[in-house]
Amino acid sequence: MDSLKNYLSFLSQSPWINLVSVAIGIFGIVLSTYFFLRSKSYIYPRFQKAGAALVASGIKNIDGLRILYRDRELTTLSLATVSFWNQGRRVLNSADMAPTEPLRIELPPGTTILQARVGETSSPSNNVKVKVRTGEPTIDIQFDYLAGREGFTVEIFHDNISPNCPELKGTIKGFGSAQEVMKNDDPISNNFVRPIYNRIYNLTGGPDRAVYWILSPIWILPLFIAALIDNILKPVRFILDSNNRFSAQNHLNRFK
Repeated sequence: MDSLKNYLSFLSQSPWINLVSVAIGIFGIVLSTYFFLRSKSYIYPRFQKAGAALVASGIKNIDGLRILYRDRELTTLSLATVSFWNQGRRVLNSADMAPTEPLRIELPPGTTILQARVGETSSPSNNVKVKVRTGEPTIDIQFDYLAGREGFTVEIFHDNISPNCPELKGTIKGFGSAQEVMKNDDPISNNFVRPIYNRIYNLTGGPDRAVYWILSPIWILPLFIAALIDNILKPVRFILDSNNRFSAQNHLNRFK
């Protein structure tokens, strides 16, 4: 009996055991929250973009070499891909888009869109269509619906020297703008902790001010915990998330 008490006392005093217990507790809470949110019915529009220069501006320095597109000489040619999908569990319908803020892709003024097309879609029934506005570097996007984990990719050939210049615009009723997925997406850190840090940084004036360090516990510990949770959940997100399926970069790589 004394041996059991001594063993339990040893476990309770071990910092490693306490750390593992806390980690398991946090992991359990996160998993419970994650699967609870997955069981709810909601829309979650997301997008990702990528770009590559197919013809660089330096080509004009090569004597005798000309690249023509419909009798127009090109000095730059870029390809951009923009992927849009519904990460939620409720169907996203075309009627969910705000009439005054429709889904569209905008390029900088002065850019000429040579061609825009739907490169990939989850299902023909999504009925995705794109149309370049006359006289504007803007592409209007229409679709009938996107069920959960359904989406599409738009390919854009343009003459802007910056390949990845297109911006996805549009407002979804009750949600707002679609969330951009970065290459290294850490949802808990990016969506909850980093906004707090950015606000503190702007209010205090950054690390050169003493008040910045006084308030640092508000974001340092949460950021560490969030980063730990994001890394623990990466294998789960890799299996369940649609980011890889609609990766704009992966779609772009097909042209290389």
